[in-house]
Amino acid sequence: MIEYDKINNNRYAILKIIINFPGIRYNDLARITKFNNGVLTHSLKVLEKNNRIKVSRSSNGNTKRYFSPSVPNEDFQIIGYLKNNTSSKIILFLHCNKDAITFEEIKNYIQKSSSTTSWHLKKLLDDNIIAKLEGRKKNYSYALKDPLLIDRVTKDPNNLCPDRVLSRSISLVEIFSPNKLEVI
Repeated sequence: MIEYDKINNNRYAILKIIINFPGIRYNDLARITKFNNGVLTHSLKVLEKNNRIKVSRSSNGNTKRYFSPSVPNEDFQIIGYLKNNTSSKIILFLHCNKDAITFEEIKNYIQKSSSTTSWHLKKLLDDNIIAKLEGRKKNYSYALKDPLLIDRVTKDPNNLCPDRVLSRSISLVEIFSPNKLEVI
């Protein structure tokens, strides 16, 4: 349990949210806490400096996700993809189907256009989450590179909570109610 005396109320609220919802983004933290940008940014910097949180920055630098120090670094990327609805559907579809799945099967399952499906598959390929397997007549299929990692990460239901759903469904009142999740 965190020593409440050693951390101010704002940082305690932020820390509790991050621990209970790994991979949360800045904008979602801002929506939930309703803290102004200066307070939120300063609090996050202090928490990171004191090793109370870890920050994952996307390769293009546009997205930051916040994690508890107990979350392994190799989980960051997968959790980020699981927070995105379309990428999550692709990963979970491949995970449930142990055989390789074709582009058309994925496209039909996620009910997105060919270009959207292709874009998400390319990102997953580029980040080595999935593998592209060549079949007969240049028909490609896809499979997960590390199904055991997906098994481990998906065991925690908070890793599967999409970003937008989280920011709409949680409030500070819920965070601090006595019977709610406790900071470890």
